[in-house]
Amino acid sequence: MKTSRYLILIPALLIGMAVFNACETKDFLEEESRSQVTSDMLFNSKEGVDYFMTGLYAMVYIERDRGNAINVYGEQNMSTQMQCGVDNCATHAHDGTSLMSPLGEFNFVIPEWAHNRRVFEWVFRVINGANTVISRIDNPDINWTEAEKTQVLAEARCIRAWAYRHATYLWGEVPLIDKESTEIKTDWVKADMQDLYDFMEQDLLYAEAHLKKFNDHPGKISRAVATHYLAELYLREERWQDALDAANRIINDGDYQLITSRYGVRTDEPGVPFMDQFYDGNVKRSEGNTEVLWSWVYQPDVIDPHRGSYMNRYWYHRLYQLNFMGSEAKALYGAQSLSRYAITPYGFNVYEPQDDRYSEYAITHYFVALQGGFDLRAGLVRIVSPGDTVWTTWFDPTLPKTPPTNEKRDFMWSSTRKWEDRNPEYALSTSGWTYGDQVYLRLAETYLIKAEAQFWLGQLADAAATLNIIRERSHATPISA
Repeated sequence: MKTSRYLILIPALLIGMAVFNACETKDFLEEESRSQVTSDMLFNSKEGVDYFMTGLYAMVYIERDRGNAINVYGEQNMSTQMQCGVDNCATHAHDGTSLMSPLGEFNFVIPEWAHNRRVFEWVFRVINGANTVISRIDNPDINWTEAEKTQVLAEARCIRAWAYRHATYLWGEVPLIDKESTEIKTDWVKADMQDLYDFMEQDLLYAEAHLKKFNDHPGKISRAVATHYLAELYLREERWQDALDAANRIINDGDYQLITSRYGVRTDEPGVPFMDQFYDGNVKRSEGNTEVLWSWVYQPDVIDPHRGSYMNRYWYHRLYQLNFMGSEAKALYGAQSLSRYAITPYGFNVYEPQDDRYSEYAITHYFVALQGGFDLRAGLVRIVSPGDTVWTTWFDPTLPKTPPTNEKRDFMWSSTRKWEDRNPEYALSTSGWTYGDQVYLRLAETYLIKAEAQFWLGQLADAAATLNIIRERSHATPISA
């Protein structure tokens, strides 16, 4: 997280710190649980709890990182199975990414798929980290105010509910674990879905009641995050009125507003208001972003050069294989990308031409060649000179709109630009990590939850009006009831 106070340390690294420090004591040779030493060291002071919470947030951020961020080898982006194999995102890879192959076919995800295990382990590490805080927060040796304690507890409970949200969406019934795990256990039993829903609801209600409206740290959870996830949970339970009420608690708060006019770091460049909120330097509320509910903030090289976001690496064009772009392209468009995800034709076709979300600022329509080279798509050989406009496949009127597949990739297939990160320091990096701050949760999604609740309540005109607030912001044609 972007501050020298908050080093991004996962709990496992904190354990290592504790063991190293223990070497200086005369009791080092005594047989003692290293994890117990770590917990004792951290949970007897407010500073120790703060360090652990920072580690817990770093574990949350792994969603946009890769498998080996949790010491389990894997090139895979941890959020792959949450994105691909759906109507607007398909896998677009065949080399070095065998872990993605099950998502090349709809619903072809089996328990033996290695990435399933990786994500499952990560989600339950987050749950155990949150449970560690919750189980140890009443230690009387911690010198802090009741308000400070309550804030930490509310954050931990919201994170636990967030992790169970992921777990239940991905796997349905899973074990319900409400205490810190301190020993090996192999006889876990799946909980009933309603018990899991009730558990998440109680965590989110507590978080909503006790979180600060705006967290002092921009990368941490504020009250609206808990309220948003409550609204979403109520949709899952078909509690339509409760979902509507929760969504309105955020939407009717004047401190949150959709971005409808240009602001921030790129206002001297052509663009659209919708995209301004995604640019590094505009993401945090303190930078003018009134739409963001939860921002994820990054700092290069806090642990090592290999921890950041992997989103652009997987979504964006494989720039280093576009010979007319050269290495400088990475400075303009965000490190070294691999083009392993692709927007489906269906995903593109939901937009109208005038929609800002479909504009050249949100979707790559073309590149301007930085050097001479060749465009080899569709069996053609086109000579490209510096300064030429090279259209991406979806927007090139001369090329067929044949979607890329696992077997046949198209590195010029049009892509989202939400995760571009102009960081010249990493322009020549081959790692592919980006370190620009990112929007994780925003008000527009709360509007969608509200509209869905209104729809199921039979309030069709109101649902259309709610959706039109979003559509009009991007100049899409309003819809009717």
